[in-house]
Amino acid sequence: MADFPDQLLLPILTQLNVTPPPQWRQFLITWYDDLVDANRRTNLTRIVDRDDFLIKHIVDSWLVLAVYPDLLTQPLTVADVGCGAGFPGLPLALLSPQAHIVEIEANGKKHDYVAGLIQRLGLQQRATAVRGRARELSHLPAHQARYDLVLARAVADTATLIRETRQLLAPGGTLLACKTPASVVEEEQPARREADKTGLILHLSPIFELPLQAGKRQFILLRQPNG
Repeated sequence: MADFPDQLLLPILTQLNVTPPPQWRQFLITWYDDLVDANRRTNLTRIVDRDDFLIKHIVDSWLVLAVYPDLLTQPLTVADVGCGAGFPGLPLALLSPQAHIVEIEANGKKHDYVAGLIQRLGLQQRATAVRGRARELSHLPAHQARYDLVLARAVADTATLIRETRQLLAPGGTLLACKTPASVVEEEQPARREADKTGLILHLSPIFELPLQAGKRQFILLRQPNG
């Protein structure tokens, strides 16, 4: 761990005013090694360089906390739809001791990987893996109107996300779509039209820069009114 690249991670933790848990470095090293090994057998991600993993998966996921800091302190129920190899949900679970994050993935191999990863990383009290599609789960009593926060990263355009995930939201809940600024420009107006139909309140986040000029991120937030 002597060469662990703190310079990539500590600035975002400082910016977010987060003190990471003990052994967080070992947690990320274990996860990275696990992902690289599993990726040889199952196509989980194209990002297998260590620094790219830390920037484009871990830091990228942690940026959610810049626009939704309640995750750090509140006992929220969160759905991470189309979670793939566990992003952004599991990096957030590392820093969010009171939240419970449900990792939703339709692909069987990816679901099985995430379910096993939750066990290997010791996150059983903070995360659960569920196989299925959000649009189908949203009609089941166990998931309908259950979630304070619904996360979606690289899943679908925002208007489609509204249609497929809105019924997952609890009263006052928020759908948070992780995007690039270019995607926001393209998707904002269709998303506003869909939000107006369903009574959701749309808000755009500031633009955030990833380390080492790895890209820019912006979030579209859609809040369900209370009651």
